[in-house]
Amino acid sequence: MNKKNTTAFAASRMVAPLIALLAFAPHVKAEEVDEIIVSATGIPTPAAQIGASVDVITAEDLERQQITYLQDALKRKGINIPQSGGTGTLSNVFLRGLPGKYTDLVVDGISMYDPRSEQVLWQDVMMEGIRQLEILRGSQGVLYGSNTIAGVVSYFSNIGGADRHRLKAETGEFSTERLALTGNGARGPIDFGYAVSHMKTDGISAVKDPSGDDDGYETTTVKLVTQTEILKDVILDLVLRQSEGESEFDATSNLPPYGPADALGKGEEFSRQASRLAVTFENGNSTQEIAFNKYDAEIDSVTNFAITEGDDSSREQLSFRSTYRGEQFSFILGLEDTDISREISGTGYEANSSAASAMVIRKVGEALDITIGLREDDHQYFGSHTTYRATAALAVGNKSVVRAAHGTGFRAPTLYNLYSVYGNQDLQPETSASSELGADIALTLDTSLSFTAYQVDIEDLIEFTSLATPPYGRYMQADGTTTSKGIELSIAHSLTENVSANFATAYTDSKVPDTNGGDKRQVRVPRLQSDLGFNLLVSEGLNLSANISHVKGVVDGGVDLDDYTLLDLRAAYQINENLKANARLENAADEDYETISGYGTPGRAFYVGVTSSF
Repeated sequence: MNKKNTTAFAASRMVAPLIALLAFAPHVKAEEVDEIIVSATGIPTPAAQIGASVDVITAEDLERQQITYLQDALKRKGINIPQSGGTGTLSNVFLRGLPGKYTDLVVDGISMYDPRSEQVLWQDVMMEGIRQLEILRGSQGVLYGSNTIAGVVSYFSNIGGADRHRLKAETGEFSTERLALTGNGARGPIDFGYAVSHMKTDGISAVKDPSGDDDGYETTTVKLVTQTEILKDVILDLVLRQSEGESEFDATSNLPPYGPADALGKGEEFSRQASRLAVTFENGNSTQEIAFNKYDAEIDSVTNFAITEGDDSSREQLSFRSTYRGEQFSFILGLEDTDISREISGTGYEANSSAASAMVIRKVGEALDITIGLREDDHQYFGSHTTYRATAALAVGNKSVVRAAHGTGFRAPTLYNLYSVYGNQDLQPETSASSELGADIALTLDTSLSFTAYQVDIEDLIEFTSLATPPYGRYMQADGTTTSKGIELSIAHSLTENVSANFATAYTDSKVPDTNGGDKRQVRVPRLQSDLGFNLLVSEGLNLSANISHVKGVVDGGVDLDDYTLLDLRAAYQINENLKANARLENAADEDYETISGYGTPGRAFYVGVTSSF
């Protein structure tokens, strides 16, 4: 048995016995669970039947916490997101201790994985017009493909229902101005949702030295989602999303310590479009869906205030999905064909991949749900790869669930890994095994607890390696196993009818192979990250809330970064039925901290806004 198979076998031994135990466990009648999860199986499923770890954040949660950016919502769930400067600069989601290239964002069915950046551009995603956010942790390749070894974040827009429109204006620190118009409703047979937002800020300097020039950011985003029954039992879905803007950033020093260096007139102008057209045929308990998704990004680099280079990338995907939903048995069959293209130094490159997948959901008795999925990918350059995922969920007592999951994955080298000046055409796909055990427990009527222990192993990790000779760097395959393991814990408690508290923490031990045959810490991954939130309904119109975030044990570039604690305070007052005022104070204690060595972070910042509903 080779090393890759040994790793997968060892990981599967963690979960397989528990899945077998659950299959023969006494059948305990499950309590009714209202929360519905879509992302875990692709069909609406009660939370008690999901064998994976899933966090759900509703629009009401986001509004109460006055969260503008997606990445701030993820931080509240113990996920580290280092950023190379202020608003609009590149950020990276480290879900389960793995870099952002292993986590995808799916917005209304469209993958937002950017082929040029080789990760999701998390800093661009705002929360206007959202209905629900789902954070699905663990390897999800069977449903979502190769860039989901760490997990998937799914964003669902508000659509349909009674007409509702909202206009929000906000201003604050760093000359920040934000204006957003959102709405949802129905016109005859058409359900719709939309959002138009504009944000501009002078930002801060990416250089930690406060004498550096500020790096501004400006963006405008337009989103439209519609659903129409064009014929009896035939549904047409349309999603259009456009984001345009410009960002300023500093140069990167070529001398130690290789941090940012002040540079005027440097940045980029961007235009990103995402679209989806899907037709769904419904027939009783079964549906068939044909969908076409497209993502385009056009980037113009700016140096000395002049455009110097263009870089375009795109992804097109045609898919078919068939589902059947029964009381004791459900299944999902899928087919995909994906084309990715990218310009590298003025030359265009393309790659095609296709996939077939099948997932079976089996209900055993009244309390046990087992899901088994299989996927076959066929890549233009790397041939066929088979991956799988199995989960089990056992409902016990009063709304408590024991969970287990195990899955494998693979990730092909990107076009930049292969064909850039640093490329290496001898690279092979990365392979992985991911396992987790956990439980969601209702301790009392007012208190719930969720915990998960996990381990992810990656073989043949692709990493950038410095060389002593030109090109002074190259993508290489690491010799050894990359391992990330840890524990995630969250607690929700209602102290009184008007006072609630939420706590989330994650302990992570993430290591990558080093050149000496051993291993070293994964950079920018905290040993411990925690968030404690309080919410107080003072009166019918006044709501106060606060969050305390603590990050401990981060290494970056061979440097141990200082631990830090951030305090955010918020207040919202409902002036009348249609008008609400809000205020928030971020980093209230004016903590001086770093998320990336040498890069600046915002100090104390105050924002005020008003929202009109009509």
